[in-house]
Amino acid sequence: MGRVAKGVSALIPGLVVTALLMMVTVLLIAGVLDSVKTAVELNQWRAPRYTMRITWANFTDAYGGPSIELRLVNEGSEALYRLEALEVIVSYESSGSRVVEILRFKGKTGSWTPGYWSVLSIDVGSVKLDPESHPYLRPGEEALIVAYMQRWPDAGTLITVTIISPEAVKAEFSLVR
Repeated sequence: MGRVAKGVSALIPGLVVTALLMMVTVLLIAGVLDSVKTAVELNQWRAPRYTMRITWANFTDAYGGPSIELRLVNEGSEALYRLEALEVIVSYESSGSRVVEILRFKGKTGSWTPGYWSVLSIDVGSVKLDPESHPYLRPGEEALIVAYMQRWPDAGTLITVTIISPEAVKAEFSLVR
């Protein structure tokens, strides 16, 4: 009987340790699942509720060099804040090679500044607002944007303008020079 008691007394601490390890594992899994649930909820909360669309674009040299005027419309249900944070990318062919320009924001300017883009006005119906005092785009508002390109695109080439917000909302438009 001594050997049985000795075996049981050695088995009980092992069972207790195993049970504790199983409880800790279950608690860790529950914690991870709760964290994943919270992350998913936060991600849905932060998802933008605006959409952008370029409704019109025109290649011009009216600003002193190759430029593209375009109208960007907010078609979503909330405002697009910080227009200056938008990425404007223009791609085209020049001298037979493909060119991709990532333009930088420059405040309101009506003169050709190669490698930059600017907002000339925010249109709310027939009312034109100054982008310096109204640097966002509410639902239904349009921004008149000018992209100042560094090189002249080849005649007859396809020019693509892509605008991407910090929240990865994208608008794209293509035109032929």
